[in-house]
Amino acid sequence: MSDILSTPEVCHGPDTTPSIQLKKIALIADDHPIYLSGLHAFLTNGLEMEVHEAGNYNELVQRVQQTSYALIVMDYDMPAGRFFDALQRIRDMDAAVPVLVSSAVNEVVFAPRIIKAGADGFVSKQADRRTMRRAVRRVLDGSRYFNPTIAGFVADALDDVVDHPLDTLSHREFEIFTCVAKGETLKSISQHLNLSDKTISTYKRRICDKLEITNTQDIVKKAIEWEVIKSPGME
Repeated sequence: MSDILSTPEVCHGPDTTPSIQLKKIALIADDHPIYLSGLHAFLTNGLEMEVHEAGNYNELVQRVQQTSYALIVMDYDMPAGRFFDALQRIRDMDAAVPVLVSSAVNEVVFAPRIIKAGADGFVSKQADRRTMRRAVRRVLDGSRYFNPTIAGFVADALDDVVDHPLDTLSHREFEIFTCVAKGETLKSISQHLNLSDKTISTYKRRICDKLEITNTQDIVKKAIEWEVIKSPGME
């Protein structure tokens, strides 16, 4: 793992010769200001890191293009882009940087797929401070981090084991399945993914075929049943 460092601070050692002590730089990306502020304080005060921030996927990718980071902590669901596209672009630019996803999505459903796609870890936004610290340190040390209770699901995902209908979907298909379930129109999805309406329709048809369902209403029902999204009454 590369040890990317930032602005030096001058310290004086026993031999009175100035030495350089450097801070690691972390990038945190989230569109919720309160959570972003808390995470910033945690990394700055708890782990003594310099912290940069991004509020959406486009800004996240732009920052990675401009700066080398020792750690990236990002949400799964943000504006101005899509998670899997952003993660792939990050990996294309820096294959070694530890990426920890901190999100409120269902970790049983999302975390195995997120880790398979190239993230180094997943931690729920409901996790306490000690768990977050453990997650950050694990990925900084070059290991994966995820809730031990989903270890079997992660192992199956990494081994391409299909034990749930959603496992038959590619990352792009899963992304479109989630968007449709949330009520996004095909035109909106096509604009966000820079794909044609026809291509999105083809994806939707392929998703329905794989899941053995027929229409948007079925997609919403399955997404709720499988806890990909919450039912309206639980929002």
